[in-house]
Amino acid sequence: MMTMINELRMTGLNSTVTNPFEVRLGTMAVWKKPDLTLPLLLIFLGSIFMILCLRRFTENGDGLPVVGRAFMLEPSFITRLRFAFKSRDILTDAYQKYNGTPYRLIRGDTNFVVLPSDYTTELNRLSQEVLNSRACHAFSLCGHLNGMNVVLHTDLHVRALLSTITPSLPRFTGPASQRIGESMNQILPQDSNRWTEVDLMNKFAIIGGQALALSVVGSPLCDNAEFMQLLNENTEDVFFLVFIMRLLPRILQYSVVWFLPAKWRLWWRHKRIEGIVATEFERQKTQPTNLAASDGSPLPSIFTCMKETKKENTLDSGVLTQLLTAISAGGTFSVANFIFAFILDILAHPHFLKDIREEIQQKNTQVDGEWNFNAFEELPRLDSALKETSRLAPGSLTTYSRVVMRDYKLSGGLTLRKGQFICVDSSSRAADDEVYPNAGHYDALRSYNGGLEDHLVQPFKGVYGTDFRWGAGRRACPGRYLASILMKIIIVKLLDEYDFEACHQGRKESFSMHEFSGIRPETKVKLRRRKVSLGIFGV
Repeated sequence: MMTMINELRMTGLNSTVTNPFEVRLGTMAVWKKPDLTLPLLLIFLGSIFMILCLRRFTENGDGLPVVGRAFMLEPSFITRLRFAFKSRDILTDAYQKYNGTPYRLIRGDTNFVVLPSDYTTELNRLSQEVLNSRACHAFSLCGHLNGMNVVLHTDLHVRALLSTITPSLPRFTGPASQRIGESMNQILPQDSNRWTEVDLMNKFAIIGGQALALSVVGSPLCDNAEFMQLLNENTEDVFFLVFIMRLLPRILQYSVVWFLPAKWRLWWRHKRIEGIVATEFERQKTQPTNLAASDGSPLPSIFTCMKETKKENTLDSGVLTQLLTAISAGGTFSVANFIFAFILDILAHPHFLKDIREEIQQKNTQVDGEWNFNAFEELPRLDSALKETSRLAPGSLTTYSRVVMRDYKLSGGLTLRKGQFICVDSSSRAADDEVYPNAGHYDALRSYNGGLEDHLVQPFKGVYGTDFRWGAGRRACPGRYLASILMKIIIVKLLDEYDFEACHQGRKESFSMHEFSGIRPETKVKLRRRKVSLGIFGV
């Protein structure tokens, strides 16, 4: 007994307890009290697991086959990684297995109902209130992180491109051709005696970017070297953030993005670009000037459209800055990537290069060296080759991407639910031998020889049928007319003034990241100025 009391005295318990037996019983009571922390934690985790299971099992209530997930309870981050790096294989396998029927594509960040191309005829009749393309693009491009979600708040870029700039393209050809020629002389090697290895992707991005800026913002802003450099660098960081952030859950993106230098560079560039744009916008209010067409008449720009608009949310330099960076991101490197892919295709099949150069020479003789808008448009062999490159080297593996804004039942019986994403696997369709005979073979004159009359009424810039070069329907790419003429001017002048030589045999397969596709960045080409050229001059 004395030993027990001494032990209690040593632990300090004797100061409050007089009966040692009470201490022993109280201590035993403390020892037997259950710790509920672990059971509660297990119950909590189990509940979350059950909720996730129920969500997984009920998300496919329409009975569509599921693609992109290895097993039902696969973690989303694994699905994200798989789609990011294996998207082409996933889509190709699904097309071969489910061709002709819809299926559900699990990307990890969201699910897409992939529809056969035949459905687009019916879907084209639906309005933005039912199928919204801009909301889908803003989501896939992480617009909440890089400013691309500006397209959700204004349609100024669509109105400017389709209603203001596109009607003026015939008068724009002369200034654009002159500017493109000047850019080529400054940026591309001019040595006609030796080959120079060149990173053409970046060169074409600069040349195309300057021509794009000429049409969208006009002069003198398109001549501002700092402005042009900021736009091109901004585009690189926009897609860097897309590629990286799409690997993370959306809830983490808002915080993790600020640990990336690219985000801070975007923030700084937007401030700098906005300062330049605001100054020009104020100047345009009192001194509206722009580059003049060949006939001396002024060419419109996005500033013209802004001054004519009645929507208050577009009369702001901050909104305009976001729109300009969005237009640049959507146009600059896609144009550069396409031109580069075209050059690589022609290099791998030089007999087509001869045919196209002959066509250019014939047209030059016909117009007596003065190329107007119609001259660039009336090159059916070149137009056919452009179609073939767009078929084999698309900028995106999927097209016709939309968000369903309200429930809609298709004629085939499938109901599209509000909040669902839909798309078409256009890249796999373009490689289908049943759609394009010998689809894996490059044939620059496929459309030209396959039916010249149909080819002429369905040019490269069109959105006819289910080719999906520019999307489809009323919500197809609004910049397709501008991009088409710019690419034709650049390619015609390139083929006339330069010779090219591949640094490797054939064209390397395009890389793909998520649904985006492009020429591998390590691809190089040798270039040499031609000693004799036509000296094509746009008017």
